[in-house]
Amino acid sequence: MITIFVYDKKIQQLLIFGLFLFCLSYPVYSEQNDPETIVHINDSTGKYYLGKSIKYLEDREGKLTLQDIMSEKIENQFRQSNDKIPNFGFTQSTYWVMGQLKYSGKDTDKKHVLLEIAYPLLDQIELFIIDNNNHIDRRKTGDCFPFSKREVKHNTFLFQLMLDQHPLTFYLKIKTESSVQVPLILWFQSQFTEHAIVEKFLFGIFFGTVLIMSGYNFLLFLTTKDINALYYLLFCSAFFLFQITLKGYAFQFLWPDLPWWGNKALPFFILATVLTGYLFTKKFLDLRNHSLKLDAIFSILIITGAFFMLLSFKLSYGLSIKVATIYSLFWSIILLTTGGVFVYKGNKTARFFLYAWVALLSGAFLYTLKSLGIIPANLITEYSIQLGSINLVMMLSIAIVDKVNIERKRSEMNHHQSLISSNNLLKAHQKIHEKQQLIAEDIQKNADTVLIASKNLVHNIDILTKKSENIDERSRLISDRIAHIITEISNMQTTVERILMAARTLVSNMDSVYQSIDDMSDTMDLIEKNTKKGSSISGKARQLSDKTKQSMSDLKIAIKEIDNVTDLIKHISDKTNLLSLNTAIEAASAGEAGKGFSVVARFIQKFAEKSATAADEISQRIFHIQHITLDAIGVIEEITTIIVMLHESSDTIYSSIETQVQTAGTITTNATKAKSRSKDILSLIDTLTHEVHKISLNSNNITNGAQELTNNTSKVNVRMMSNQQSIKQIRYSLKRLSDLSSKMIFDSKKKS
Repeated sequence: MITIFVYDKKIQQLLIFGLFLFCLSYPVYSEQNDPETIVHINDSTGKYYLGKSIKYLEDREGKLTLQDIMSEKIENQFRQSNDKIPNFGFTQSTYWVMGQLKYSGKDTDKKHVLLEIAYPLLDQIELFIIDNNNHIDRRKTGDCFPFSKREVKHNTFLFQLMLDQHPLTFYLKIKTESSVQVPLILWFQSQFTEHAIVEKFLFGIFFGTVLIMSGYNFLLFLTTKDINALYYLLFCSAFFLFQITLKGYAFQFLWPDLPWWGNKALPFFILATVLTGYLFTKKFLDLRNHSLKLDAIFSILIITGAFFMLLSFKLSYGLSIKVATIYSLFWSIILLTTGGVFVYKGNKTARFFLYAWVALLSGAFLYTLKSLGIIPANLITEYSIQLGSINLVMMLSIAIVDKVNIERKRSEMNHHQSLISSNNLLKAHQKIHEKQQLIAEDIQKNADTVLIASKNLVHNIDILTKKSENIDERSRLISDRIAHIITEISNMQTTVERILMAARTLVSNMDSVYQSIDDMSDTMDLIEKNTKKGSSISGKARQLSDKTKQSMSDLKIAIKEIDNVTDLIKHISDKTNLLSLNTAIEAASAGEAGKGFSVVARFIQKFAEKSATAADEISQRIFHIQHITLDAIGVIEEITTIIVMLHESSDTIYSSIETQVQTAGTITTNATKAKSRSKDILSLIDTLTHEVHKISLNSNNITNGAQELTNNTSKVNVRMMSNQQSIKQIRYSLKRLSDLSSKMIFDSKKKS
């Protein structure tokens, strides 16, 4: 068994084995035979499973009586059971079970048999036996009654029956807060005795193994003080009490007269087993150093388990067992997951831990599903926990021993390292001893040297004391002189501050002068521009007047030419009149033939008259124009004379203003330089003021320094006196140190 768990890959075999057990839980005893109403008992078979031969009825309100059950109306409501071990799960209903038995053997006497209900956790059981004569035999049992009240002193429920050739009808009324399971078995006396012996032997092996491993780990804890062994011992103890409570042995041997505790014990010990399992896992896998998250989760689960344990005394059995069952189911998942994670991370010790829990938790998982009614109850699911328990206690013990061996090897390695360290320390101590001897010799030599030096130091201190006194007197004299200098510097600072104020006023006035000069310069520039513009305009006016004068001269000449043209027009008009006269004379002399010429002559005469008239008007207008032109020429000549004079004045003004602008520019430049120089002077005076202030501060510091020097000199004198006393003590100590070093050298030589 142990060698199976040596290799990691065997985990797969265990998981496959667990799955096999899970699958096997269905087919075992699941063959479907046709149910019979009456069970015929013969001599060849000593054991009968009655699960498929009974009928059951659920009484939800729990108010039905035997008379109600035996009525035809209610009796027809019974349902035939198809399971070898009927399992109705957790329910508040009352269940009635009915069966019929008949002895069909060769013996004519009544046959003594035992009817067993192989589930010791049922609270109340009532058996009604109705024989051929309709006589009713009523019996009561259950874990709510003291163990001494049982008909047969056994961990399960047993009833003695007598069968004959006539059918015997029985009714079972079952009321419980636990899971309603009815594993009915009919035994012959001899076969039951053999079964009981074998069962007690097997459970003896199981419980003995648990107790032996618990005792072994208790001794292991006493010898190694390993806390893992103590937690394992607590787990085995809780697990042992859980198992004997589950199988009814605790109620039979430990608390037979305490049925109330019998109902509280099972959920309490389930929770105790889970709680101690968490404690053992947390310490064994050292979760605090490997996984803080898992450590926190386990701490919460431990506190929760402790709370549920205390709460189980207050809650009803039905609610407590449900909480404990669900808590244990969650426990199995947590432990398997944690073990798998640590094995995956390469923790060698966790392999044995995982192997052990795989076997147990597979059985616990199957048993939990059976208790919840999800899978049927049978031999595999009924004893699935026991099948993995022996493997669990052995593998956990091996895991603890393996961890102890690992710790021992680690301790041996640490011890070996400590021996090496001790040897190195011893060698280092010897070297230190040798160095101490050399140091002692050096101390002795240096002590003598220091003694001589201390004598010289005392002499030098005396000289230094006298010089410090002279320095004290001189420092006082210097302090007085520095105080006089500070007074003069203070007066100088006041004078410099007054100069600074005057300089600032000067700079302010210079700024005003500079601003005025700057404004005047801008005005002169504007005047210069306007004067230059006026000179230019007068020049242009002079040119225009010259052109106008020339134009008027040309106009005068043109007027004279027009006058000539007018004279010519008049001459033409005279000639035209003469021509018209001649034409009229010729026409008159021509008579009728000259009428046409007469018309032309009159037309020419009219044209000549109009031309003469026009010529006269033109001549008059031209004369008028000539008169106006002559006046205009005279005016223009006067304007030209004035413009020439204005132009000459503008040139003179422009030259003067240009000279003034140049002078203003020179003044502005000089004012700018003066402003800059005044600012430089102000900056220098300001700097001088700061420097004088700094000199004043430094003078104060010098005064303080001189005073401090005087004080320090006094302190030096005091320290000198103190050092003389200290040197005397040092000389005394050096003498003692020289004596000790001599003694150390002597002891070292003696030890060597």
